[in-house]
This record gives sequence, C-alpha cells and structure tokens, in this order.
Amino acid sequence: MKKTIAVFLAFFLLLSSSACAKNTGFIKKEKDEITPDIKWTDGIAFQALSPNTEQRNLNTIIVTEKRTDFAYSITYARTGLTLYCGLVSEDGKEYAVEITGGTGRGFIKGIPEGTYYLFVRNSDYSEYEPYQNGTVNYDANGVLNYAILEK
Repeated sequence: MKKTIAVFLAFFLLLSSSACAKNTGFIKKEKDEITPDIKWTDGIAFQALSPNTEQRNLNTIIVTEKRTDFAYSITYARTGLTLYCGLVSEDGKEYAVEITGGTGRGFIKGIPEGTYYLFVRNSDYSEYEPYQNGTVNYDANGVLNYAILEK
C-alpha cells in the first residue's frame, strides 16, 4: 500500500510540475486575504469550457505604474477540475494562478505596466482514460471576477 501511494504521489508531482512549466510567466497565488470591500471591475462567465481551451474577456485591461495588483475571485462547478486564471499580455506573457477545488480568491502582485486580457483556462486531461473514452465530462462552468488595485 505504501509503495502504491508513493508511486501515485510521484506521478502527481510530475503532472503538477509539467502543467506549471507550460505557462511562461506563471506566478503562484499569494496568501493574502481578499477583503469584502473590493469593488470588482469586470469578469468572465464561462460555460462548457472544454479541456485545454481558454476564454478571454474582449475588453483590454490597462495596468499602470500605480495600479499593479490583480485581485481575483473565481468559483466553478466540477470541483475536481484544475483551472488557470489571470492576465495575459498582448505578446502572450501570462500572470496566472492555478485553481483547484472549485473556488479561489487572492492577488497577483506587481504585474508590469501594459495592456492585458483577463482569461480562464481549463487544464488538459487527455492523458486520463475517463477523458479518452468519454465516460467523464471535464467541462467547466463558472465565473471569474477581477479588480486592479493600487500598490
């Protein structure tokens, strides 16, 4: 039993590290708490977000010298899924967090000045047999809200 757990853990860590490596500019989630007084600027409602696809808000987000902190709040059904959300620049550099468990709230601090788009992406589950044979639905449904805050 211990050997099985160790093999599973090693496999899980390998998958986790390879998923993060795909996202250049990937920044881990800060541990700061979101306060209830944040006024959310905009967001994305996503429905049937298929594995290995993303949805972007078409409105541009301008990050300035004084406003560099990205606050986010995401909730989605199918809590077993792993999603990524954050900002992506026009040249493809991402400032994103990995979300598991169906909810996430936090900050990505110190985003460089520039023009960005809000995005949410569902992970790639193609290596898992239930996805391959179609016995499990891996689509995500939910909402992502954000605000750009002063430092």
